[in-house]
Amino acid sequence: MTDLQAAILADISQDELVSLAHASQKNYLGVISPEVMMDTIVRSRKTFRPSSMFGYRLSPSTSTIINVDDERTQAGLPAVGGDLFVTDGQGICKNHITHDESAARIASAKAEGAKVIDFYGGSTMMGVGARKPEFSIPALVEQILWLEHGIRSVCINRGISGSYSYEALTVLQSESLMDPPDCVVFYDGWNCCHNLRWSTGFKDTGDKLGNIPIYPGMSLAQIDHDTTLQYQFSASALAIRTLKLTTVSWLTKIANLIPGLSWRHFWRKVIDTVVSLKRNIFGDIESATPRPGANNRAQDSARYYWHIHRLAQICCAHFGTQYLTVLQPVMWWADKPLTSNEQLYFEASKFAEAEHVAFCRAIIDQKPDTDFLDLSTTFKNNQDELFIDSGHLNRQGNYLVAQQISRSLLEKLR
Repeated sequence: MTDLQAAILADISQDELVSLAHASQKNYLGVISPEVMMDTIVRSRKTFRPSSMFGYRLSPSTSTIINVDDERTQAGLPAVGGDLFVTDGQGICKNHITHDESAARIASAKAEGAKVIDFYGGSTMMGVGARKPEFSIPALVEQILWLEHGIRSVCINRGISGSYSYEALTVLQSESLMDPPDCVVFYDGWNCCHNLRWSTGFKDTGDKLGNIPIYPGMSLAQIDHDTTLQYQFSASALAIRTLKLTTVSWLTKIANLIPGLSWRHFWRKVIDTVVSLKRNIFGDIESATPRPGANNRAQDSARYYWHIHRLAQICCAHFGTQYLTVLQPVMWWADKPLTSNEQLYFEASKFAEAEHVAFCRAIIDQKPDTDFLDLSTTFKNNQDELFIDSGHLNRQGNYLVAQQISRSLLEKLR
């Protein structure tokens, strides 16, 4: 076993993550969970800044711990703890808390003849499940390329939780290709399915959700931002919003008066049921969209998926940058025997299985001949626990994925 593999399997405590967050000398924002309590919402907004152009962007020069246990415990799974994220001055996730700014690392790599690789993706790429920045997929690829293949590289982690391929294409065009890297990797599929399955469904009902225009390529985050903007001059809508904000703020203060998760969970359920600030964008779209069938919608979604990736490939080729599309493994699509914990989460999220499997099959059917890596068989016959939920991987899963990506990059980097 190598030192890297041993580090991947070692236990990491929550206290260690908090200590590392403070040691990073960045603005520590605390622990974020998917709760709808006011304190967690405020911390989340400080980390993920809403953007009309990109959906969301990460705040610069911050450290935070994102907790993934909420949904796991609801599914009856044991807690696994949070994941530490540290951003540089550009809002890019660092591969290690001691690393220099991304711009400085890129400049140094180009001066020394090392390869620069930009990685795009959602929360899995960003590092949910990795525990520490050095165990995210880009960080592991950087280490594997050097330790196993003798190739020096700087792997830039441009992953953002919830992001999908069109948002990645926008960042690629507006930022990354201003100083072209040697290679670009789009690692996606999970968020693309969620975003594209809804937007393509509107072809049968017109281009509006109520009176919110829906344009090709819009993400669910952008649709949500537009609905908020629509009501900014509505006195009644603003009054209701103010009342909700006030109520949730007071209920959060009440919940924090008595320590203990059970008390907090009780008030969280009250907020969820009575006065939630979280708009059900999925439910709104679902009610406005006909159900033509999973296969029909999947075919349309896959066509647009490849349209986006062809545009990314063409943009990269223009600047002499190599390109790779990676279809990420998810629990419903990965050819893997599930452990008892993985099976629990599989059952809890099975409602989404048919749509995603149909989407992945359509992607494979329409795939180009080159520059595509399907990771659905990466975990074949692997008995270890690799998923922490339906799509996020643990450190061991990230390592196996990073090995596959590294092998695919070898010919592109030489």
